[in-house]
Amino acid sequence: MMRLKLFILIIIIANCCACSMKQLDAGKSISNQGIIKIGYDISKVNIVKTETIKMHVYIYKEKVLYRMKEVKLMGDTIMLREGTYDLISINPRAEGVVYLQTESFLLGNASVQPIENDEKTLVPTNNVYYNIQINQSVSKQKIADIIFNTEDLTKKIVYEINIDGLKDAVKKCLVTQKGISKGFKLHNKEMIYGNPNEYKTSLYVDNSNKYTSSLFILGVNPIFKELEVQFVFNDNTKQTTSIDLSNIDIEDLYSKKMIINANVSVVKNEFVPIIKSWIIVKDTIKI
Repeated sequence: MMRLKLFILIIIIANCCACSMKQLDAGKSISNQGIIKIGYDISKVNIVKTETIKMHVYIYKEKVLYRMKEVKLMGDTIMLREGTYDLISINPRAEGVVYLQTESFLLGNASVQPIENDEKTLVPTNNVYYNIQINQSVSKQKIADIIFNTEDLTKKIVYEINIDGLKDAVKKCLVTQKGISKGFKLHNKEMIYGNPNEYKTSLYVDNSNKYTSSLFILGVNPIFKELEVQFVFNDNTKQTTSIDLSNIDIEDLYSKKMIINANVSVVKNEFVPIIKSWIIVKDTIKI
């Protein structure tokens, strides 16, 4: 009987020691962690109901994904072990893009989706909020404060076409900008080009009797310096002309508005559109 009691006592003591060791290890784990406070400056973007928006922060250690944390746009905290990290913040609900290969810091990218059944046309993008913080130190001695100056990588360009002459014969216009970016690399924001690299937008008559519409893109390949304008007439015939943009600076490709003045006449029983002039409103959208 005494042996049984002694055996039970030894088991109880062993369990108590094991629990104490676990608590000690947990205390050591917590003591080795630091805190990052994350905030977002959204003064440059048009965001409403900020309290409902959450961002995804990808945290990399030695260029490999360490963890992903969902944070509030209004501000949040992240606890990490002491060390040095790279952080990338993105909007998971961005329109037109998906985030791929995020397990790797160098391979992660945002990819614009092609419109279904049309390999040459890309989905319009919007609300592509992006930030990056390189070599962020985390220490238990000091809280790290990060303020992300939030930007939307989407650029909105408005095209306006004013038509003289036989403007009533025009049903609509199609503006084609080639060389559209199909995404960007997450670690350095470098635009990715290639096929599909073309996006079209239709310009319809508005109340002021002008043909106007807007194009939402991430960027344009600098080697493409031509804008194609197609006129579609009421009898469904089409005529295409182009605008040479080779003489303008690359940053002016991202101007907020382009005004095109055209004339439509009839030559040998065919509608003939001519671009008389065009002007860029130089209120540029920075890359």
